[in-house]
Formats: sequence, structure tokens, C-alpha cells
Amino acid sequence: GVQQQPQQQMQHDSIFDRFKQAFIHGQIFPKKEDIRVNSQVNLPDPGQPAFWCHVFYYEFNERIGEPFKGDRNEVIVDGFCAPSESSRFCLGALGNVNRNPVVVNARRQIGRGCRIYSQNDGNIYVDCVSDSPIFVQSPIYAASARDHLATVYRLPHGNPEI
Repeated sequence: GVQQQPQQQMQHDSIFDRFKQAFIHGQIFPKKEDIRVNSQVNLPDPGQPAFWCHVFYYEFNERIGEPFKGDRNEVIVDGFCAPSESSRFCLGALGNVNRNPVVVNARRQIGRGCRIYSQNDGNIYVDCVSDSPIFVQSPIYAASARDHLATVYRLPHGNPEI
């Protein structure tokens, strides 16, 4: 006879199928205006604290919310709903009335997110502390790795590679 799949497995397959369908139409790129704005380099005034970390959050090709600017040696980006502070950017607090169901399911996977930190050696690292892999775009890392500047890297849990 025909074996019945548990309801949970069918829901998982359905979510996977939706992710797959969302990405089957090709790559997703930021808008030209966002690329122009995001790539502008403004040197900080020596009297002002420097923001060494800027985090931009996108849902497909639409930037959501204002850029997060970190000025601490460590910044946490997570999926929770606490108000953001100078060392923590909570994506769960960002609203979007036109949020796609695929995005809703992806956001549920963010959890504890990632930790971005600088060390005394002058390097900056990203550590995935989420149970699910995260995807990071870092033009500075891409340039040092001789990859295209728009390359998106997949970081599994516990991997401080970027």
C-alpha cells in the first residue's frame, strides 16, 4: 500500500519547496540605488565615534528598516523582538506589511543569529550562533578572497570564517 507521511514531514517539504521555488527564478540583487547608498564611504569625523559595523537587512531585493550601525567591539544580530541597542540588532522587531510567507519561514530560522566582532589583530569575524546556517554578504571579505564583491557566503553554526 501507499505509505502516509507524517503531517510534520509534509509541512517541512512544503516549506522547502517554497524556498526552492523562490530561488528558482534566478539570483536576487539589491536595487541600484541601494548599492549606491550602501557603498558610499564616509570617513568619520575624528571627534565622533566611528561605526565600524553597518548591517543592512533585506527581504529578497527590498531593504527593510534603517541600517544598524555598531560602535562596540561585538555586535549581535538575532531574530528576536527585543529593542535594538548599540551592541544588538534584533531583526524580529522589524516590520513589513508586505512580508512574503517564504520570508516568514526563513526568519523563524534565524534564532540567536550571529555575532560580529573585532579582535586586536585588526580582523573582523562573523560567528554563526544560530542552529541554522546564516548567509552573509561582505564586500571586504570578498575582495580579500578575490571573489565578486556581491558574493553571499553560507556560514554554518559555530563557523567564524568571515
